[in-house]
Amino acid sequence: MKYPPSHSQNLMKFVIVIYLCSFIGMENNCHQIGYGPYEYTSYPDCILDGYRVSHITLKRDHTLEEINEKKLAIKFYCKEIGETT
Repeated sequence: MKYPPSHSQNLMKFVIVIYLCSFIGMENNCHQIGYGPYEYTSYPDCILDGYRVSHITLKRDHTLEEINEKKLAIKFYCKEIGETT
């Protein structure tokens, strides 16, 4: 879902930074697996699309058995990268 320009509070660009995490036992072990490649002109567009990208990434790259065995999950955030032109 794209928000109208009135919802954009600034002229910054954002990218999604994605981490794959394993939550076995008391430890959570996360490592960065992706950055970008899409740029967003608003934080809401970025953060909401992050859930879609996370879902696709987990299903595409890991079996259900692996997800269950390793207690895999995706963490992500939207990083501000600069001004739009």
